[in-house]
Order: sequence, then C-alpha cells, then structure tokens
Amino acid sequence: MVTKRATPSDSTGPGTSAIDVNSMLLFYEVVNTGSINQAAVALKTPKATISRKLRRLEQHVGAVLLKRGSQKLSMTSSGEALFQHCERILAEAQGARAAVTEMQTQLSGQLKMATAFGLGPWINPALARFALEYPNIELVVDETDRWVDVSEEPYDIVVHLGKVRNERIPVRRFAQLHRGLYASPRVSAILSSRTSLPLPASASPCSPMPFVGGTSQKAGSCRS
Repeated sequence: MVTKRATPSDSTGPGTSAIDVNSMLLFYEVVNTGSINQAAVALKTPKATISRKLRRLEQHVGAVLLKRGSQKLSMTSSGEALFQHCERILAEAQGARAAVTEMQTQLSGQLKMATAFGLGPWINPALARFALEYPNIELVVDETDRWVDVSEEPYDIVVHLGKVRNERIPVRRFAQLHRGLYASPRVSAILSSRTSLPLPASASPCSPMPFVGGTSQKAGSCRS
C-alpha cells in the first residue's frame, strides 16, 4: 500500500492559507467605527462585502472575532489579539508611505557625472552649491577627454564641449565659449617668418589674426 505524506497544500484547516490583509484592515475599521454599517459608509464599501470578508477572516484564523449583539459589536479575546496586530500593520503601512514620500521630496542616492577636461573652473562652483543644497546625494564626478553617451554608459549627466553626437538623448546648452590663441608681438614676428599666413607684428590688445591648426574660433596678438 502506498501512503502519501501530507503537505501544507493538502490541509484545509484554519491558518493554512494566506490571510487577507485587506480583510484584517476591514476588521480594524469595523471595530473603530463600532458597526458594519458605519464601516461601510467610511470605506464606501457594501455591507454585504464587509460581512463576507469578516466571515472569511474568521475562517482563516479559526476563531470568532466579533460578538454581534443587538445594539453593537464587541470583540472576543481572539478579536482583541488580532486587533493589536492590525494596529501594527496599519502603522507599518503608514510609515512606509511616509518614507517613500520623504524620498520623493528629499533627494538622496548617487548622482554620477562626467565632464570634459578643463571645465572645472566653470562647473565646480555650481557643484559645490548643489552639494550644500542636497547633502544626501553622493556626487561622483569623472573628467574625461572622450565623448560619453549617457544612453550606453552608467552616467546620469554629462557635460560636453562641441557638437552633440547623439541627437536622441535630451540635451541642454549651458553656454557658448569663445576660444582664442594669443601671442606677444615677438612671437608673432617669429611665426610670420615661418608661415605664409599674414600675422600682424604688433596690434592693439588681442586683435584678431589667422589661426593655424586646431578648432579655435579666434586668435590674436597681445602687447606684452
């Protein structure tokens, strides 16, 4: 003869199935309001639904929770024990909601940022103000000389110089920088002797002159 060992799923007795937390909160509200009618009004739930869930809750715990008198409901000793657990569950739920709300209103976590080399004098003051305003954010800043695509690399913000290479990502222009190459009249004279480009031997402070190589927008010579 083959016998089968009983498993939890085979049992149909009280306490063997998962208890419905919503039913527990219904029970809590019924006790607080003093009647199923008042609870139905407060929760905007049909009385039949509340009564059915309460009966099912009593079946789950295997005990009578409420004494249904002609005037009002009262808790049994089992009901009082369950009510205390309901209070703790509700307090935990409210605490969880408050914690999530606080996370939304008070920023925290890690913010990873990449910037181009040489932008420190412009970016660092803004980063310092940001760190003071949001002390719970861990700010990680990397300097790099390559293009960083935030859609493919683990960065939240990237500050680049030059043209945008990926038009699909959100981009905001912070500023337009004008770069230039400047030299004293003596250096200009030396460059004039070594290049076919017309370089002024002397000029007013930083007057424009042609630039050889690179991508700078303006060059000039300055009086020393």
